[in-house]
Amino acid sequence: MVLACGSRIFYSIKESFAPNYQWLRYFCGSVPYSYYIRHVLPDSLNWYPGHMQKGLKDMASRLAEIDIVIEIHDARIPLTGRCQFVKEVGQIRPHVLVLTKTDLSEPVNDFTKYKELISEDPSFGPLYQPPAEIFFTNLKHPERQKRLMRRILTKLAELAPRWSDSSSSLRHEFTNDVSEDEAPSGFQRYVNAMVVGLPNCGKSSLINALRSFAPSTRCRRAAVGVGKMAGLTRSVGGPVVIARDFPVAAEGGATSALCTLRLIDTPGILEPRAQNLCGQLSLGICGAMDWNAVDKILLADYLLFCLNAHSNYQYVVTFGLPEPTRRVHKLLAWVAARRHLIRPLHHKNRRFSEEVGKSFQPKVLGEPDFDAAATHFLQAFNEGALGRLTILPADETRAEPWSEVKYVLFFHAAMEEVSTSNAASPNWDEFLKKKEEFANLPVPQDWKGWFAYKFIEWSLFAVEDPWGFTSTILIFVAPLFFLSAVCSYKLAKILEKEEEDKKRKARKVNAARAAAHRHPKAD
Repeated sequence: MVLACGSRIFYSIKESFAPNYQWLRYFCGSVPYSYYIRHVLPDSLNWYPGHMQKGLKDMASRLAEIDIVIEIHDARIPLTGRCQFVKEVGQIRPHVLVLTKTDLSEPVNDFTKYKELISEDPSFGPLYQPPAEIFFTNLKHPERQKRLMRRILTKLAELAPRWSDSSSSLRHEFTNDVSEDEAPSGFQRYVNAMVVGLPNCGKSSLINALRSFAPSTRCRRAAVGVGKMAGLTRSVGGPVVIARDFPVAAEGGATSALCTLRLIDTPGILEPRAQNLCGQLSLGICGAMDWNAVDKILLADYLLFCLNAHSNYQYVVTFGLPEPTRRVHKLLAWVAARRHLIRPLHHKNRRFSEEVGKSFQPKVLGEPDFDAAATHFLQAFNEGALGRLTILPADETRAEPWSEVKYVLFFHAAMEEVSTSNAASPNWDEFLKKKEEFANLPVPQDWKGWFAYKFIEWSLFAVEDPWGFTSTILIFVAPLFFLSAVCSYKLAKILEKEEEDKKRKARKVNAARAAAHRHPKAD
């Protein structure tokens, strides 16, 4: 209660005098309006359907028949959410990396350095084998990348016989139950490649594109289903023939044999618990999670933060905002108004709603549908209407102060400096330095974050100056104690007077009854 009353007084003082006094702005916690801290729980994003665990088991069981692993990943998050299955399988099988959706990522100036950055990913550990080749594709228009599709098929044929001898790599399977055009000599040599990656990153689209532009098949009909939402492929599929009689290059470059390339589609594998909070949010805004199973407003808030951090203000032009903003609810309200995303309201008082409907147009009451607006905002980003964006781990580290957890971590770090094993001589210089760093942090705008911030601020003040903290508490508490004592004294006097009145009335009643018995005529 003391903090609430004091904060109200400080707020009124700040509104009147803060523009003129720098120390008062610091004491009252005045920060720029454009920056604020969100209250985000670490377990707020957790989407791991059961078919992913089943798919991992099926992929591991079919590893014996796999020659090559093709990892598909989103080019907007080249180092976030990489498939851990590739880390384990890449030690015994060659693999290639295909980065899709390059039309939505920022353009790359130096492809050599960029490939080195992706290949030397430290998050996979020292046993990680880098991919043999990295391809950049745009599966939205595969007909414009015929040469790239040919390069991918050629690379698969080159890598097939390298991990073992040709007798195990190029399998000879007897096919008595197939037609003559598929197996004219009775035998077929197969190279099986497994396509793995995140949900909704283009695995099925790549299989259909390679099948459409292979020189021997050229089949326009889609072999596997594709969709815009994550989780469409829910099980490991059968082998899909991509190219027949494809030449396999030997070490010298000459054609050693002809083979049949087959690809196996797998469900998207997502391991959100292995990522930090900002990494999970990056996966969410890129469509790797089902938006109906997570907080869409939180994803929209993080996307707005990333766009502003990269100075990408295309959303201002797309949605017609007057200026850039950092408030997600302001943006979503504007999007809902421009796209007519209104949620109807049903008032409890029917008569009131009818009267309002008669006097105002339109007759239907409503409020902005923030969930629908957030979905529209995320869809616009994934369709390329908000410009190009690439999120690296450095950007996710810079976004850590975006959540409230930073204050809690800072508080623990500051208190550890004081309560060390050598408590007799604490390092006060380090403590004061960390306290000064905390004072430079922005004050959260939501009430939960504000109370947490003030609690840490007063705790640090108590450690730095115990007597000053005690006197400050007494200044606030002493008037309250005095006021409560006066009120208690007044209340006790009122109760005492009422008790005396009751006793006086009782004595009068008893005296009247005694007089009535002494004088019978009174009856």
